[in-house]
Amino acid sequence: MVQEKHVMKYVYLAHSEMSLRCLEGLMKESMAPLLVVINVTKEINFQFRNSMIELCRESGIEIINICGTCVDSEIPTLEKVEDLIPGISDYDFGLSVGFMKILPEEVFSAPRLGMINLHCGRLPQFRGRAPISRAIMEGETEVMITIHKIDQGVDSGDVIEEFAIPVGESDDVNSIYEKCCEASADAAEIAMRKLMSKDTAFRKQSPDIAPREKISESERRIYWDASARSIFNKIRAITFPYPGAAAIYEGNEFIVLSSEIPEFVNDDVDEPGMIIKTNQMNIQVATADGQIILKDLFRKGSLIKDCRTEFKEGGRFS
Repeated sequence: MVQEKHVMKYVYLAHSEMSLRCLEGLMKESMAPLLVVINVTKEINFQFRNSMIELCRESGIEIINICGTCVDSEIPTLEKVEDLIPGISDYDFGLSVGFMKILPEEVFSAPRLGMINLHCGRLPQFRGRAPISRAIMEGETEVMITIHKIDQGVDSGDVIEEFAIPVGESDDVNSIYEKCCEASADAAEIAMRKLMSKDTAFRKQSPDIAPREKISESERRIYWDASARSIFNKIRAITFPYPGAAAIYEGNEFIVLSSEIPEFVNDDVDEPGMIIKTNQMNIQVATADGQIILKDLFRKGSLIKDCRTEFKEGGRFS
């Protein structure tokens, strides 16, 4: 079904499952863009590309791939983002959801009202990389979908809308990402309507908070002098398909993909990192303030099918 009425004249810059889901939600509210721009050069992203092409074709939306010197036999291509400027200079604004290319000022300022970006993290606290994972790792009780204006910094523009996603005890990075996908269109719609109104109040961000970097190998490591809650949060924040939390035992690295904090533990004070109990599918380990049960352990890419063959009670993680 072709959507003929465009309430707002905007360009949609997309990359990721969330951008596809967000666009589907906006289209249901008759808020389709005039133009969709993707940036796909690798085969690993072809499923996203094909899904976006299909959606745009069904809805009569123009779609362009910015892919350098690539050849795309199905849709028009541009070599660089600056090539967008002539086509969007008379647009109202641009909306970016997961777009992977840095936008220079001459691009994000080309539309009449500039461009806005959907970021799954509270700003300015979680600027930059892996905002969902970092929020969970740091014990946040909610992840904030933030819509902000694009400027020359990294996620540093004025905030136009915030949409809270609660983090429950059973959530991990994947379930929170899914919840963000489900809410993305609602958050974007509110922000877009605010942007088009004349009396919108924007929140300025603190300029002196640096953007976060990619989660490092050191950050992935489980340190046993931390609390059980801190370790639990780290494990669920970077579980598969992310690299996973790393625990070192007898010189070998094990990846831990899930865990739980036991309801009851003995009153003995155990040395942090000591293995208290082993079962076929999990092990119980002492932490700085209690104990944690580690589950779904992998070594060299293979699931440990019987933890009792790899770990000994009384042994200790380093």
